Amino acid sequence: MNVHVVATTPSGTRAALAAATTLGAGLDTRTTLLVPCIVPYAQELSLSTHALACTVQPFEQIAGEFDRSVEIRVCVCRPHDATLVPLLSRDTSILIGGRSRRYWPTPAQRLATSLTQKHYPVLFVEE
Repeated sequence: MNVHVVATTPSGTRAALAAATTLGAGLDTRTTLLVPCIVPYAQELSLSTHALACTVQPFEQIAGEFDRSVEIRVCVCRPHDATLVPLLSRDTSILIGGRSRRYWPTPAQRLATSLTQKHYPVLFVEE
């Protein structure tokens, strides 16, 4: 079983990784943490390795808190979810963690809704 966790906030990512651990308990699961490195349209997509390392380091520490091995993949992308789609599969469970608001959805909720509308199996995990 494959599980993809999309990194959002530190606490949202922790909640999603904890849910992935619970979801895969007793099963042979492979967990991949997708870390989007969002680059504004005004900048070029090429980033220095130092900038990427600074983006990934907090999520490496969060992934290290869990017993299961977590593969980390960085996605350099623009401010929308279209560049995450090629990394996702419809036969993989996708977990997105974050805060939940009723009237004004958070960015994590909007991402989960967008991927659900594209028929991806998404589970939103509240922090």
